[in-house]
Amino acid sequence: MAVLAIDVGTTGCKALIFDERGSVRAAAYREYPLIHPRPGWAELDPTVVWERVRESVREVARMAGDEVRALSVSAQGEAVIPVDRRGNVLDNSIVTFDSRAAEMVEVLEENVGRDRIFKITGIPLSGMYTACKLLWLRENKREVFRDAWKFLCYEDYIHYKLGLQPVIDFSLAGKTMMFDVITKRWSTELMDIVGIDESKLAEPHLSGEIIGRISKSAADELSLRSDVVAVVGAHDQAAGALGAGVTGPDIGMDATGTTESIALVSPVPILKDDMCRYNYPCYPYVLEDTYITVAFNLVAGALLKWYRDTFGREEIEEARAAGRDVYDVILEKASSRSSGPSDIYVLPHFAFSGTPYCDPSSKGAIVGLTLSTTKAEIIKAIIEGVTFEMKLNLKYLSGLGFQVKELRATGGGSRSRTWLQLKADMFRTKVVSLEVSDSPCLGAAILAATALGEYESVAQAAGVMVKPGEVFTPDQNLAALYDERMPVFERIYPSVKAIFRSK
Repeated sequence: MAVLAIDVGTTGCKALIFDERGSVRAAAYREYPLIHPRPGWAELDPTVVWERVRESVREVARMAGDEVRALSVSAQGEAVIPVDRRGNVLDNSIVTFDSRAAEMVEVLEENVGRDRIFKITGIPLSGMYTACKLLWLRENKREVFRDAWKFLCYEDYIHYKLGLQPVIDFSLAGKTMMFDVITKRWSTELMDIVGIDESKLAEPHLSGEIIGRISKSAADELSLRSDVVAVVGAHDQAAGALGAGVTGPDIGMDATGTTESIALVSPVPILKDDMCRYNYPCYPYVLEDTYITVAFNLVAGALLKWYRDTFGREEIEEARAAGRDVYDVILEKASSRSSGPSDIYVLPHFAFSGTPYCDPSSKGAIVGLTLSTTKAEIIKAIIEGVTFEMKLNLKYLSGLGFQVKELRATGGGSRSRTWLQLKADMFRTKVVSLEVSDSPCLGAAILAATALGEYESVAQAAGVMVKPGEVFTPDQNLAALYDERMPVFERIYPSVKAIFRSK
């Protein structure tokens, strides 16, 4: 028995086939281009995304397709696709960090109110969410808005392309800012403000439910068996947390890729005022009557890429000559200096800030440079800066009632032992690597395998299919040194903000 996991991200998609024990049988990846019609705008062509999904699925199906009995989708949040009644895409999808819908925040604030929106949806009011993107379409592309039969996110769009009714899981619906976090239904109040009713949206279901068999034409197109069933998947952060084995409040996910995020779960919705103040969403998780909160930083690996492209010619040549990954070479230099903290600080707001500030005007900064500063110190300060920012988030989340004893590391950054040890030291928390770092795909596979009856519950499946790797424990002496430096780091953002706001 095998299951297929499809992960639809912002810049590319993955297709992985897993066996029932969580081992990868085949994997494929395809990229697609982001479209920037204007500065600050970011779109995807959904027809190109589907074509790349189809290519990646066909590739893995050639290796293990006859054994696949079920599939499930992990998908990016917020992006919205208008389609007509014949399934034709009417416009490109506006993705998460597109800035055009920021002007719609005022409409929702005046008509509903920031606090009420959070109490209904568990989502802090922001232009990044789907409700604001739909308001923008209504005001600026009226024909598209009028002619749309459905407004789909990427999970439900893939279901539709598979010949099924578009179904969206609770976690991805939660990222639209139109979903009632308590009743698990579309909010009439929010839909009325946007100008739609629930017939325009996909039908929400709990993750892990079987939708039905994919159509014969879709099976032929994807080189899959005609009896493959589709299983309701999840928002990529929720799928990633499941694929990291997060089934209770003591364990969290720390995903480090282009961005970094920490996901924690709770058995009850935490809708305190400070959750909204610090911009932490609270939306349904893949487990019934469980909720997920995500803290995020918009640069992590992206900041190392900036270093590579700006200063890293030497490391690029060294990696090329040795046949190594350039990031391994870069991070090795960070670990080759003394094991203590760097004497400089990096504010990792090079693509504005994530939580807790969510300040689109914030700027990055490198503080404490001297003529003796080395490249190795700058590298170390970069990964320290990203980690300091997440330490700050953990501090606020702890004050809101989240207590985590272990973080499961996923994503490309989880391959760096240097970075994982730094996290353990700075967070004063056990950090564990995983055998499968593509946790969103593994999370989708866990849902599919459970739906087929291979396991009695999603939690039981996660206990078998998620395989922990190396354990990193805090060095108490280093932890104390980072604790001493934390107040200095916390003062950098307001200082930099004051400088740029005074211009």
